[in-house]
Amino acid sequence: MNSTNIVDTLLKDIKERLTLDGKNRVFNEGKELRSEFMNEEAEPEAFTREFLIDKIFSAFALEKLSEKKIEDSRGLRSVDYGIKSKERMFLVEAKSLNADLFEKSREGGVNQIKGLFKLAEVKENYDFGVATNGLRWVFIDRTGKIADDLRLEADFAQIKEFLVGKEKVVSPKTEEEISKKFYDWYNALLHGGRYKNHENKQKTVAEDDCLVNNIVGVKDLEEREQIAQVVMNRLIFIKFLQSKGIIGEDILRYLAEIKEDMLTPKLRQLFFGTLDRPVDDRFDIDERFKDIPYLNGSLFVHTEVERKNIDYKVRAEILKEVIAFLDSFKFVHKEQLGNGASIDPKILGYIFERAMTATDRKGTGAYYTPKSITKYISENTIYPCIIEKTNEILKTEKGYKDTELIKDIEELFILPATTLKEIWDKIILKLRVLDNACGSGAFLLAAANILFELNKKINDKIGAENLDTTLKILILVNNLYGVDINPNGIEIAKLRLWLWLADSYEPGYIKPLPNIDYNLRVGNSLIGYVDLGEFKKAKLTLSDYLWDEEKDTLETLLKQRSDLIREYKRAAGEEAKELKGNVQELDVKISNLLNVNLYREFREKKIKISREEFLRLNPFHWGFEFYEAFDLEKPKEERGFDVVIGNPPYGIVFNNIEKAFIEDQYPTFKRNNDIFVAFMQNSIILLKSDGLFSFIVPNTFLTGPYFNRLKEYILNTTKILKLLDFGTKQVFIDPNVFNAIIILQKEKMKSQETITSLS
Repeated sequence: MNSTNIVDTLLKDIKERLTLDGKNRVFNEGKELRSEFMNEEAEPEAFTREFLIDKIFSAFALEKLSEKKIEDSRGLRSVDYGIKSKERMFLVEAKSLNADLFEKSREGGVNQIKGLFKLAEVKENYDFGVATNGLRWVFIDRTGKIADDLRLEADFAQIKEFLVGKEKVVSPKTEEEISKKFYDWYNALLHGGRYKNHENKQKTVAEDDCLVNNIVGVKDLEEREQIAQVVMNRLIFIKFLQSKGIIGEDILRYLAEIKEDMLTPKLRQLFFGTLDRPVDDRFDIDERFKDIPYLNGSLFVHTEVERKNIDYKVRAEILKEVIAFLDSFKFVHKEQLGNGASIDPKILGYIFERAMTATDRKGTGAYYTPKSITKYISENTIYPCIIEKTNEILKTEKGYKDTELIKDIEELFILPATTLKEIWDKIILKLRVLDNACGSGAFLLAAANILFELNKKINDKIGAENLDTTLKILILVNNLYGVDINPNGIEIAKLRLWLWLADSYEPGYIKPLPNIDYNLRVGNSLIGYVDLGEFKKAKLTLSDYLWDEEKDTLETLLKQRSDLIREYKRAAGEEAKELKGNVQELDVKISNLLNVNLYREFREKKIKISREEFLRLNPFHWGFEFYEAFDLEKPKEERGFDVVIGNPPYGIVFNNIEKAFIEDQYPTFKRNNDIFVAFMQNSIILLKSDGLFSFIVPNTFLTGPYFNRLKEYILNTTKILKLLDFGTKQVFIDPNVFNAIIILQKEKMKSQETITSLS
């Protein structure tokens, strides 16, 4: 039975047990349940527990531990029951339907749970508490703070996730406190600045003493920043693996004790001679490194800027401070410190996003996106996309009638196992989700989580025995694509996705990290070719633009490159390095060809720009970079992405050269000059026919006259599925900007849009 059916069935049963007046009082007027409202009088709280709360716990196969009595200085406290799942223990205080959970007395449901979590015994033995009247569920974390306040009908999926899923019950305030402490400290070590330590004492890292300015042998500041970021990323990943028991010895502590002259050689041996080299290919490595597993992935490969500055060194003093900082936090919740300073990949992700947006906010208009937004946008594009594609197969290939088609994602799992396996192979494993301004990867991570849960349920249904790590690798390699102008953002996005994968690692069961550097790319999403069909028709050859005499067409070279990348994503060791080298050779040839042609086009349009200025704009040619999505053998309407999601940069473009380029390629951008408008048109262009798009953007485009071209473009090329206007409610903490979420499907307008105002 799916989630919707469970709730509907339970509420229907309760309503049948109430009098006509009782139903009206409880479900229409919101009155608290009373005995006289029932067909057969009973105690209201016991009724609520028996016919609603207990049945929800039974549906989730949770074990009830009966009423719990806990003693404090004021005597015995009781709570209705403890509940045990596979991984968690929590306390529940039940009240009657519609009872006020926030009643201010000591007997109020929320106050009872909060009071219990002041006790050391409770904090030590229980993960969280719940106060519920059946229709409302208030989750309280182990610090006694409210983590969420949910309604049964509207939020059943989230209630289920907290009760039996993997999401931790942590209040936003607790997360924010941990996140801010870690971020301030992390940022101070990286760039210099002030932070508070675990004793809340103010500390300062001078700019001259920060990691960026202690990368020795690199003159260029931007290059030092990139090296410092990648070194920090690697150390964080190693710390996370240590906390999981994947790396048994405290390697970071060992590094912190090494003398200055040996530190950089040891770091290189760890990064490039151990973590990036299969065990059998290692030689002359430190005895302490011999049991560290091979990880693959580009995290432990020399970056381009490291190859350029091959002799750089990291000063020992700052490295010791970084390691001491990392050691002061626990990276897995089950190892939580008494002061609550624990970090899991989710919180770490928020920190990375804050770190990136704080650095780039002024220049790029990037803002931290709340997880509720990333989840909402991802669910409301990925699910409808899968449902529509599934129904197309059911109708055209399986002979289903319209009345038999699935209406929500839960109905997917009612399908026969053989049909579901076919849907998995043909649709879900081939779904392509893009964020064309991905920043540190928040939307890609939200999409990854949604796809992972779908994959797990499908595997259970069809009897497949794929490990969680296998499913996550499939998602990383097949489903997720991101582009950003900021190379540090892309490095952080890759790290977040690798941490997401590594969270499923267990000692002894390590799969090498997949190579995802051709899924996440650095470039200017708005400047460059999208579909390369016009070049196919022209039969362009390299000899038109280069000095050699090769006669391969662009299409042939793109296919060769795509085949090499497909092999590279799964390759490891020397084979992966050789394949990447071959791809890079083709990259130089193809990008030169396309850049020369695009530069020529703009010169012909009287846009004054030197070739050096043009290249500094970092053109990104979609049909080249992601040829698998724009395969020229496919019909035009099948080329592109299935889903495009994100939170684009906002703000006026002041660079006259870039502005001229964008105006030429995106007519909607003219007059308003706000960068998010160009990103919206770019996203729609990148979709295949019937693909889905959703952004959160400033709501000014809904009424502002300067956005008429954008609105006309949307109406002419898409169907509006949802439009949520937040009015003057603040979605983002920092900027004074008001937002809307728009969800579109790429086709002509066929039905009336759904517009919701949240002001």
